[in-house]
Amino acid sequence: QDEQYYYFLTTEGISSTDKTSGDTKLVLKRGSAWKTGGGLIAYIGNLYLLDKSDGKIYKFVPAGDTFEKSDYLTGTPLGTGKVTDLAINGSVWVLKDGKIYEFNKGNRQSFSVSGLSKPFLNPTKIFTNVDSDNLYVLDNGNSRIVVLDKNGAYKTEYQASILKNAKDLDVFESDKIIYVLSSGNVYQINI
Repeated sequence: QDEQYYYFLTTEGISSTDKTSGDTKLVLKRGSAWKTGGGLIAYIGNLYLLDKSDGKIYKFVPAGDTFEKSDYLTGTPLGTGKVTDLAINGSVWVLKDGKIYEFNKGNRQSFSVSGLSKPFLNPTKIFTNVDSDNLYVLDNGNSRIVVLDKNGAYKTEYQASILKNAKDLDVFESDKIIYVLSSGNVYQINI
């Protein structure tokens, strides 16, 4: 979402819903623009889309009533493998094959995770935004949410059996709350 719209992926493309009027419209037809959408983020007026099928990140810049598409990553795309999610806070963070990759202006940055008591096992979601000091990783295989600082250092984790089947999370650091979607229910974790 941005200040005016909620954005979401459908089988037809990217749609937006106006926060004030509630009107929904298709803003970008899928066509051949991407194969398998794996994450959509609105950031500073642009839309970023992770294509799971080819490991590319597309940047869509508003141009009147439409969007112009470009490849966000410079050089080689992320390639094949299990690309699962992305998050943006100035840097673009990608979760692929159980590892976290950081990109800035399309270029891969040096990033590694340190201090984990056990390695990630099937992590599916990564969360951060401009208001967050940390990275949050939904590690379904270990039924936990791992909190890392932006340098990759382990800070803490939250474990619960409901996290094994969780599909998504949203974090409000200032309110000290994590919301988790699991088995059709929304759960709250106090941080």
